[in-house]
Amino acid sequence: MVIRSLKNGEQDACLDLWDVAFDDTPRSYFEKYFKEPTWKLDDTVVCEESGRLVSAVHVVRRVVETREGRKNMAGIANVGTDPDFRGRGFSTACLEEMHRRLDADPWFDFGLLGTGIHDYYARLGWQRWEFHGWEAPNPFLGWEYEYENVGLYARPATENDLPQIMRWYSVMTHFIKPIAVVRDEVYWRNWLNWKPDGYLVTDKGYARVRMEDGIPTVTEQCGAFPLSQAVGTVAPRIRVYGRGSEVFEDAIPIPISCWMIRPVQGKPLPDLTDGYFYDTDGF
Repeated sequence: MVIRSLKNGEQDACLDLWDVAFDDTPRSYFEKYFKEPTWKLDDTVVCEESGRLVSAVHVVRRVVETREGRKNMAGIANVGTDPDFRGRGFSTACLEEMHRRLDADPWFDFGLLGTGIHDYYARLGWQRWEFHGWEAPNPFLGWEYEYENVGLYARPATENDLPQIMRWYSVMTHFIKPIAVVRDEVYWRNWLNWKPDGYLVTDKGYARVRMEDGIPTVTEQCGAFPLSQAVGTVAPRIRVYGRGSEVFEDAIPIPISCWMIRPVQGKPLPDLTDGYFYDTDGF
């Protein structure tokens, strides 16, 4: 077992490894990790066994907004091992090496990852961060819109709306988030694969809406955007991430428990108490 950085020219071999390690995710999904402007070979730790890449861990460098200001986050991703080599401690060895690198790099302030196997990461120093959204009966059911201000009428977003949506997002995340990635245009287009589908805009704000279990769900919303137009007036129930308890009297929490966080170099963790925003696009 050799634990080391990925070497130049091994990107395809690493993509092949992730492709077999994550059988429910297409190989093309992982290609974006090697197209990041900040990525470097040392950000991918691999395990080599008998001349073959059998396990890997990747870190993405993200500047994020928090309640204490901007911080530098290590987003741990693609912790995977070839199924034929599992159960031999390869992923753990890669993670431990990544932890050593994070603790030696003064740029990083904390680490974040998403997982469904919390106990595995807890033994390596990761702590759970439980967030939640809200679900409630639709208070706008059967409404008819009678807005005098034409600026409050929502319409589907177009490609030309991206610059303004980026500005609204930037303003929104300054004061309504526990953790939210600072997004430049490269991030919107390359990482998020920006498409206007699902975005609604008015002259004063935007909302992002998707369907979850047949329920209209608002994942992002500027305060100036009418929530009634985001969720509509037809669905019996609606969901929102972040806002909820103070908006709907009968809201029930929807747990989001996949995230785990880890201190780096003994630095304090961000304040993770509930806020008005949850970055549902991950990192």
